[in-house]
Amino acid sequence: MEKTVSALKMSGKTLYCSRVAFLCGLYVFVGSWGLRFNAVNGFAAPVWAPTGISLAALLLFGYDLWPGILLGAFLVNAVYGASPTLALAFAAGNTLEALIGFSLLHLIRFRNSFDRLRDVLGLFVLAAVVSTWVSATFGVLALCFHGVIPLTSYGTTFKVWWLGDMLSDMVIAPFLLVWLGNPPSLPSGLARWTEAALLTVSLLVVNGLVFAHSSHVAHPFLRLPYLIFPFLLWDSMRFGPWGAAAATLLTALFAIANTVRGLGPLTGGSLHEGLMHLHVFMGVMSMMAFTIAAIAAEELKSQESTLKSEQRFKTLVENSPGGVVLLNPEGRVRFIAPNRKRILGYLDEEITDRPVFDLLHPDDRPLAQRTLNELLQDSSKSVSLQVRARHADGLWRWLEATCSNCMDNPSTQAVVINFQDITLTKAAEVALRKSHEEMENRVIERTQDLFRMNAQLRESEELFRTLVEGVEDYAIFGLDPAGHITTWNSGAERLKGYRTEEILGQHFSRFYTPEDIQAGKPAELLRRAMAKGRVRDEGWRIHKDGSRYFCDVVITALRDKTGALNGFTTITRDITQQKTIERTLQQKEAELSQAQKLEAIGRLAGGVAHDFNNLITGILGISQELKGTFRPEDPRRAEIEELIKASNRAFDVTRQLLAFGRRQIASPKVIDINATISDFGKMLHRLIGEDIKLELRLSDQSHIRMDPGHMGQVLMNLTLNARDAMPDGGVILIQTTNIDHPQQNGQPAPYVLLEVTDTGKGMDPETLTHLFEPFFTTKTKDQGTGLGLATVYGIVKQNGGDISVHSQLGNGTTFRIYLPREIHAPETEEEPPLPAQRREGHETILVVEDEDVVRRVVVKRLSGAGYTVLEASDPQKALQLNQELGSTIDLVVTDVVMPGMNGRELISRIQALRPDIAVLYMSAYPESIIAHRGILDPGIHFIEKSAIHRDLVRKVGELLGTPVVVK
Repeated sequence: MEKTVSALKMSGKTLYCSRVAFLCGLYVFVGSWGLRFNAVNGFAAPVWAPTGISLAALLLFGYDLWPGILLGAFLVNAVYGASPTLALAFAAGNTLEALIGFSLLHLIRFRNSFDRLRDVLGLFVLAAVVSTWVSATFGVLALCFHGVIPLTSYGTTFKVWWLGDMLSDMVIAPFLLVWLGNPPSLPSGLARWTEAALLTVSLLVVNGLVFAHSSHVAHPFLRLPYLIFPFLLWDSMRFGPWGAAAATLLTALFAIANTVRGLGPLTGGSLHEGLMHLHVFMGVMSMMAFTIAAIAAEELKSQESTLKSEQRFKTLVENSPGGVVLLNPEGRVRFIAPNRKRILGYLDEEITDRPVFDLLHPDDRPLAQRTLNELLQDSSKSVSLQVRARHADGLWRWLEATCSNCMDNPSTQAVVINFQDITLTKAAEVALRKSHEEMENRVIERTQDLFRMNAQLRESEELFRTLVEGVEDYAIFGLDPAGHITTWNSGAERLKGYRTEEILGQHFSRFYTPEDIQAGKPAELLRRAMAKGRVRDEGWRIHKDGSRYFCDVVITALRDKTGALNGFTTITRDITQQKTIERTLQQKEAELSQAQKLEAIGRLAGGVAHDFNNLITGILGISQELKGTFRPEDPRRAEIEELIKASNRAFDVTRQLLAFGRRQIASPKVIDINATISDFGKMLHRLIGEDIKLELRLSDQSHIRMDPGHMGQVLMNLTLNARDAMPDGGVILIQTTNIDHPQQNGQPAPYVLLEVTDTGKGMDPETLTHLFEPFFTTKTKDQGTGLGLATVYGIVKQNGGDISVHSQLGNGTTFRIYLPREIHAPETEEEPPLPAQRREGHETILVVEDEDVVRRVVVKRLSGAGYTVLEASDPQKALQLNQELGSTIDLVVTDVVMPGMNGRELISRIQALRPDIAVLYMSAYPESIIAHRGILDPGIHFIEKSAIHRDLVRKVGELLGTPVVVK
């Protein structure tokens, strides 16, 4: 073993020395050709090839080959006339250059396959540009110190030296790294070979035409070296980094060989100018070729990855035990997975575009229709159900389906149903249930037989004990006529905790709760069993350790042939988990009922807000017009202003109703919650009075996305509630904290916790259960409406948050509000630029509104701005006017919801004739209804009726070109 290890070590050293010697010899051989150019042209070598070879050697075989670079550089310079110290300086610079380039590329995890853009940029920037400064600096300074060149020539010599090393790293090194580090596979197919041959011939021909002629005699078109670039792009995109490396090296050899001979389009002027042209051309050529090759390689990998992912998904769907169906909103099948034939037996054409309800059992169709409607109303909901579907063979199959609304997902835009055949499972459940009942009956019958035989055949007692002892899922024990325990099986010991020797002879009532014993329940059950033969009961029982469990009990009376009572047999089953599930289900049903009540009241609030907004819009519009008819000193003008203020307050009431019903048209934005609380703090101080102290403890950098008005409503309602709870004064503490709070899926997410705490009288548990119900209040009739906390609850939920409350009588109350935290800074609002003014409008506008008073306000407002206004009280009249005067109408202002036809349908019919006509929608309905009709989609213009008196003319002016001045 030791000899083997020694041999391996010796072999490794031999290989290392061979590589170092080979690198040294290669450096001397290639460097000698470069120095021949130096001998002819001074120090103006086009490319110093050993630089690229050295860097490639270290990247391919390891940095420990640096002695080969040092020795080779020293020898080649010493052989060609450099003094030992000068040759050593050159060698040190070349070696450090290679080591620094290797180290920088190692730091960025460089990969020599050049199939990533980061590798191309790393080589060209870190190695070709940065590390080559070392060699140029060492070499040129050494030349200056030894007097070979004057110090005034430092800049020119450094530039040529540096560019020669840089281009070697950009041309020679990539070729060696790609072709030696990642040898390409041979082209497959005749077409690929033909393309490669054609590309090679084309490059040779174009390089010969461009570089093999004197620039003075060549055709002007051939004086453009960049004519080669299309072929380089071709090579890079079709053959990747290998093609780019080969094409770049071939072109570089043509360019260098002909340029140093004075041929080609890069010559002209001095030799240095020609070399500069050559350097720029080669740098641009290499950078372009390898960059395109890397981008093409990355794109190819991405396409391959996507194709594999799609193939995996397709295989998964086709081979999964279940099926997948996509439905449109009407319930028609848009797509069904190919394995549907195995599950349902239908061909694709037999089921596609067919209503899925046609396949279901008539008794299951109402459930399926309700489930689809629920999913369409709540996109976040996922529902599981079991239904029967008709197989192609005419038999009914039980399916278990999980349905999700993915209409908002651009890749599906459908209701997704995952289903699997559970017919066998259903049959097994039925068989199991039947078997369970049969087993229970058999156990009871067998137990009765054993008890009856006990008096006659004492020897059968052991057989009975063996049978009963083997049942561990049920507690089975016998009682004498008085209720004392006579037999005890292992299942009873496991369930109740008593060993046989400590329980026999005890009365079975010890398993009952004190409440049941006091009510005489054990004796009552025995009386009922004697009267009916068998009695079933459910209830709490006591374990030996004092814990309680819920169980199902069957007590059967045992009688002999004469009918005399011999005793009882009791079978007990633990159903605690089942009851826990039932209670949880009842609790969820109660929560659902409460949510449905809130939703119903919210809908009512939205409807009231709509009608109220229509009335107030008319009042406010007429009031604004009346105000302009009175002089400022006229007392009637002041009365009109009071009417306007009252109308604005009515709009505030409408907004509160919409906030309660979570239907308010909000303007959420990123805000600093701490700054908002601080701004409201001054007003809150005035509201709570001097006998209550307000403290603010605010965290740093707490940003949320919310309408600032909503935050004001939350702070106002909670602070006023806290004030009312402290009639004798106290402290209100408002504080914010950045926390991680679990979401609905259980995963933690960043939230801002807003806590409002008071030292008031607190609340009892009964009050807490009704706290957020609308119109619930503990205050007197003139102190509150019961909408404050319901409004807070609606705002928090509308903004994706949670709210909880902790309170005890006499110990104050704390409200905790969890709001999603934003990582972005608050949005800054810029003042809109003042619009360019013109005299007045001259366009024609069609106003469509079914409310007379609102229509009159809109018409008068637009007429006052100089527009020609046509009015229609319903969509049919609007269509008639458009038919008669359509070419003269520039803008349609229409209500959204109208009898017979909504605004969106009206505009669709008008735009069928006039696609370019401008449209402005208006409505008093809340956001949820308007969004449902697509009016709030991006690019569609909309105005609330409550803002008509303020913003209508401005909006119309913006749509028609420039704002107008209202007369």
